[in-house]
Amino acid sequence: MSAPDILKDFKGSLTIEQDGSISSASGILQESFYNNKEFASTIISMLHDVNKITSSNNQEFKRMTVSFSEQTFIVTAIGTKIYVVVQ
Repeated sequence: MSAPDILKDFKGSLTIEQDGSISSASGILQESFYNNKEFASTIISMLHDVNKITSSNNQEFKRMTVSFSEQTFIVTAIGTKIYVVVQ
């Protein structure tokens, strides 16, 4: 299954590099957050906090979900890239 097939059910997607730059965006995330370093650094900061918690409990971090009344952000870190999708 290709990335476009996987992402078709989401309202938008974003790829953040390790340095905080946004390398790609689509859908509502492109409209709202593309080139927004503050959004990217907030996501990275949240991941650092989660990593501290999971490391202290010997748990492996896989995915973080942040839910609001109108939308849900799903954040996944794989290698040096951070993928964000919104439902």
